[in-house]
Amino acid sequence: MVFYNSLMEPTEFTAAAARTARRFSMDLSRSLVMVSGGPDSVALLRALVELETRPVVLHVDHGLRGEESLTDAKFVRELCEGLGLVYEERRARLEEGNLQEEAREERYRFAKRLADERELSAIATGHTADDVAETVLLNLARGAGLRGLAGIPPVRGRVVRPLIHHRRRDILRYLEHLDQPYRTDPTNHTPKYARNRVRIEVLPVLEGLHPGAGSNIAHNASILREDLEVLEGLVAGLVSRRGEEVVVPLDELKRRPLGLRRHAVRSAYATLTPYGTSLDSTTVETVLELARTREGTRTIHLSGNVV
Repeated sequence: MVFYNSLMEPTEFTAAAARTARRFSMDLSRSLVMVSGGPDSVALLRALVELETRPVVLHVDHGLRGEESLTDAKFVRELCEGLGLVYEERRARLEEGNLQEEAREERYRFAKRLADERELSAIATGHTADDVAETVLLNLARGAGLRGLAGIPPVRGRVVRPLIHHRRRDILRYLEHLDQPYRTDPTNHTPKYARNRVRIEVLPVLEGLHPGAGSNIAHNASILREDLEVLEGLVAGLVSRRGEEVVVPLDELKRRPLGLRRHAVRSAYATLTPYGTSLDSTTVETVLELARTREGTRTIHLSGNVV
């Protein structure tokens, strides 16, 4: 069971991250840390150093903010030099489309490749309880199922999130305590992106109605993740990977209750796109309708280049 402190003392910050790592069996002994230069990832890096680990740092320059992007990279590089850490930098080339989604997928591709090359134990990111709450609200609004309402998992494959139970205000107090500067991305404060609007407009209203709303949402997401593990166990034998494909036998699928059929579709999609967003409810029903029809061959093109 996880309890969220209303306010965490800066001196407790690193110990709390270590407890989260132990609870979810995160192997941080030789990790790769993705550091943008923002407060969350910088706080994670400083906490891991305090835990006496020697992570390799990856910074991905997406080149979306011109000179500011170069300054971000310089900041992270100099931070690593000061801490005596190995610094790796990659530059992404993004096509037109959903730039935020493409940028995230590109970051994880770089991270996975580098972790493989250096035989690292885990890929650590600075996601917080606030990120979980924002994700849950966005997924709820677009009609996601249990996987979407479970938010961001503490561990997914080799990706680990030691700060998943920390609030953003705890991050800022910890950095202030260390007198540690960080970079601020001005695009995080514009209403152009849906997540920014949830952070700037929606969550403050919910906190005004129910103080601690963000923590409560993140806590409930952790409970739903436990329920999700049970469901994943029930469909584990139904979803199998075959090379670049994921196979779900139709006869087996039809014998399962509707709730498990829906979850099998979501699980199959998540197997192919482990770092992407979950399927919305309408898409899941469309896929199930396709499965009910045996006449001819029909296809549906989903996000993440999944057919």
